Amino acid sequence: MAAAAFAWVLRPLFARHRRVVLALAAAVPLAAAALYAFLGNVRAVDVGRTVDAATALGTVPAGLLREDLVAALARNPRDARGWVMLARLELDEDRFADAARAFERALAISPKADRDPTLWCEYADALGMAQGGSLAGRPRQIVMQALARDPSHRKALEMAGSGAFDEHDYAAAAHHWRGLLAQLPPGSQEAREVGAAAAHAELLAAAYAPSRGELLYETNCVACHTKEVHWRDRRLVTDWQSLAAQTRRWQRNAGLGWSDEDIDEVARYLNETFYHFPPARQSG
Repeated sequence: MAAAAFAWVLRPLFARHRRVVLALAAAVPLAAAALYAFLGNVRAVDVGRTVDAATALGTVPAGLLREDLVAALARNPRDARGWVMLARLELDEDRFADAARAFERALAISPKADRDPTLWCEYADALGMAQGGSLAGRPRQIVMQALARDPSHRKALEMAGSGAFDEHDYAAAAHHWRGLLAQLPPGSQEAREVGAAAAHAELLAAAYAPSRGELLYETNCVACHTKEVHWRDRRLVTDWQSLAAQTRRWQRNAGLGWSDEDIDEVARYLNETFYHFPPARQSG
């Protein structure tokens, strides 16, 4: 639980940004109210123009009804800005899967939207919330699309770190968060939070780093047989010496050309993982 908390400590950064943008959009409801007073019907507001103005501010204007926006998009389904507005409206209403689909539409039909790393981050955020709040899997892949468009994008770096952390890729998480930390004001609250998260990820990366024996085994052996083979080989492997001999035979049959040190490292990994022969009986 403590480890997971570090992955989420950064999530409010973008939320705070969106709350600031809401304040910038305060003038939009005033314009809508004036039109309503003149026309007597808020539906008479030009939805397209309202969408344009709101999109420039990055928020959904008060008074814009979902059905109006859906109707406008039915008339003009290639209005990328309209799809972005609908996506953000769905996101604000916690309809995360619908928001993700709307972001996907906008990114697919507009080269300008496709070049915007912030939209890719919002798309990933919606996908992550739709799968319970985790950025593992597809959301992490989407975040990497944002980083491909802007490697220094702060939100993308924060989310890339969170996605990597969710997948237990702690070294990558630390790398992304260190990249974000370099852009934050030294000594700020955000810098302290990001620095603590990066340091924690680095500790986990060191603790869970695979041994050389595991790397050799996972890279060269599991493609040829499943790990269940080690339980079936109990008749051949009865002690440390026979395990080392079988490891030598396995690598020779596979033409791996391992050194004596490599064979010993793999045998040690197999012993610790599957066989559990007394360590005192191991060579070296």
